[in-house]
Amino acid sequence: MSSTSISAALARFTTNLRLDDVPQAVRERAKHLILDSIGLAFATTTFNYSRATLAAMQELDSGTRRCSRIRSGLPCATQCFSTAF
Repeated sequence: MSSTSISAALARFTTNLRLDDVPQAVRERAKHLILDSIGLAFATTTFNYSRATLAAMQELDSGTRRCSRIRSGLPCATQCFSTAF
C-alpha cells in the first residue's frame, strides 16, 4: 500500500493535467453539466428550500467579495456552495 494520500495523488494528477489530456467527449459533458448547474441555480431561486438555504448562508457568511453574476448579494464562494443545496 502506498504512503501517498488520495488527496496528494489527486492534487499531483490535476496539477499536471492539461486540457488536451482530457478526451473531447469528457470536455463536452463537463460543459453540459456546468450549464445545467447554472440553469438549476437560476431556476430554483423561487423555491422555499432555496430561500431557507439562502437565509442560512447569509447568516453564516463572513466574506466580502460579492458575486456579480447571480444577484443574491452573497460572496462568490458562498453562492457557489449554496447552489449545491
